[in-house]
Amino acid sequence: MRSVKAPWGVWPRPASRRAAGRRRARLDAIQRIPPTHIVHEEEDGNTLDYQARALLIQVINHGVEHRTNVTTILSGLGLPAPEVDGWGYLFSHPDRFELKEGSQ
Repeated sequence: MRSVKAPWGVWPRPASRRAAGRRRARLDAIQRIPPTHIVHEEEDGNTLDYQARALLIQVINHGVEHRTNVTTILSGLGLPAPEVDGWGYLFSHPDRFELKEGSQ
């Protein structure tokens, strides 16, 4: 467990709680912001304007990159690589996606 130094002392903050907060914030932003909304960024006197869907593309690409790194490292160590595709995640967490299976 990591700790954060606060003015009133040390406050323990488990990494999983921080990650869950970030996931909720990303999901909230994705649900509220239309894909064609223009994002405006400013840094060091430079500006950048683009559609919000570019951020979603980057989030997806970044996740793919991490999954590729994990599977490459595990395979290089001679260990079996886990299933890391989106469908596997869906079926591993049906409650998160309101998954309903059945036949007609």
